[in-house]
Amino acid sequence: MSIRRWAVAVGMSVCVAAGLQAAEATPLAAGGLSTATIMADNAPALELAVPSGAKVSLDQGKTVIQTTNMFLYVWPVPGAKTVDEAQALLADTIKSDVLKFTVSATNVITVAGAPARHLSGACVEADDGDPATADIVIFAVGGHVFVACVHGEHNDASREREPMLQVVRTARSPKAQPATLSAIVVRKTMLQEEQPVGPYGQPEWTTERRFPSTRVYLQEPPFEMGVEQWDRIREFKDGSVEHRFSEEFELGLPHRFQLDIYETWKAGPDDVHQDEASVELRYAFADWGRLPMNPTLYLEYTFGTHGDPDALEGKLLLGDEIGQGWHYGVNAICEQGLWGDRPTELAGAAAIGRTLIDRKLSLGIESEYANETAEGSRGAPEISFLLGPSVQWRITPKTHLDIAPLFGLTHDSPRVESWIVLGYDFGPSVGGKETAAPVSTKGR
Repeated sequence: MSIRRWAVAVGMSVCVAAGLQAAEATPLAAGGLSTATIMADNAPALELAVPSGAKVSLDQGKTVIQTTNMFLYVWPVPGAKTVDEAQALLADTIKSDVLKFTVSATNVITVAGAPARHLSGACVEADDGDPATADIVIFAVGGHVFVACVHGEHNDASREREPMLQVVRTARSPKAQPATLSAIVVRKTMLQEEQPVGPYGQPEWTTERRFPSTRVYLQEPPFEMGVEQWDRIREFKDGSVEHRFSEEFELGLPHRFQLDIYETWKAGPDDVHQDEASVELRYAFADWGRLPMNPTLYLEYTFGTHGDPDALEGKLLLGDEIGQGWHYGVNAICEQGLWGDRPTELAGAAAIGRTLIDRKLSLGIESEYANETAEGSRGAPEISFLLGPSVQWRITPKTHLDIAPLFGLTHDSPRVESWIVLGYDFGPSVGGKETAAPVSTKGR
C-alpha cells in the first residue's frame, strides 16, 4: 500500500481555489481543481471541488468520484430535511455498497457552514459479504441532505478518510462558480462503456477485449468467467494461407489476478495439427486509475507440440483513455524458447480506438512489431511490422466480435495477418450491465 500513501502525499500539495470559505481551505491536488455538480430531485443541488483529473460518474442513484487515492460515493437522501432524519434512513441509503454498518465513533464537523456528522465504524461490503470499515459524512446543503462514504476491507476506509473530508468540506450550493474552478457536471449522457465497473474501478470497455493485437489491464472481475474463439489468418507472399485457431477460457481471480488457458491448433495448406497449449497469468499492479497507464504484468507458459520447444513469454500491458471515447493500449513483449534452437522474440504492439456507438461499435488502428532470432543466427533477425484497421461490434452486452486485418510492411512480414475474435462473458446482470459488477460492489 506504499504507492497509495505516496499518492496521498502528492495529492495534498495545492490549496482549494479562491471562493471557498477560508476556514475550509484544505490541500487537494497538484493538478488544480474542478467542480463536480451533483443532482437531487432532477436539479443541480450540490457542488464539490475535486482534483481536475477525477473521474465522476453516476451509478444506481449515487455519484462516484474516483481519484488517485479515493473512491468516494455521494447519495442524496430523498425526503430528509435534517442530518438526524438522514441518519435514520442511513442503512437504506447506503445498502448498495455497505451493509450492517455499526457506528464506533461520531464527530461533529462543519460542512457548508452548518454542523455535519462524521461517522466511523465496521460494516460488511454488499458485493461479497467481506468485513470492512466505512467512514460516512451526513451533511445538508441548500435544503438537501447528502451522505458521503468511503469503505474498504482491512481498515481501508481510514486511508481514504482525509481525502474524503477534504472534498466534502468544499460542499456548496450550485450558484455562481468561482472563476478558478472548471466544471464537471455529471450527466447520464456520459458513455456507459467508460463508467467504472467491478472491484477495481476499471472502465467497462476494458472488460471486453477491445484490441485483438494489444491487451489492456484485466478482462474478468474475481470469479467471473469468459470464453473466446480466435482465428488468426496469415496470407503469405507465396500465396499460401494459414489459419491458427485458439480457444481461450478466462477466469478472474481476487487481488487483481486473471488466469487464461488456451488450446491452439493450425490449419495449413497440407495438414491440420495441434500447435500448442498455453497457461497465462495477469497481475494488475493497482486499481484502475491509481497508476499512470494502469500497468499490468502478463506471464505465459506455452507447451510446444509438433516439434516446437516450450516457451516463456512476458508482457507489460499499458492502457488508458484519451478523452471521452478514445481508448489505447501498448504492450512490450519478450518470448523465449526454452530448448532446441532457443528462438527469441522481442516485440511490441500498440492500438488506439474510437467509440462510434456507445457499447455497440468502435473503430481503431492496430500495429505489431516483432524481431525474431534463433540460436546461432542472432545477428540475422527476421523483422516484421504490421499495421491496419480494427473494428469491434458488441453484438450483445455479453458478446463481442473483433476484426483486425493488419498488412505487412517489411520483407519478413506476411502479406496480411487478420484477426477475428468472438467472445462471450458469463457475468451476471447487475444494474443494467451484464458484463461486470458495478463499482458500487468494489471490495478493496
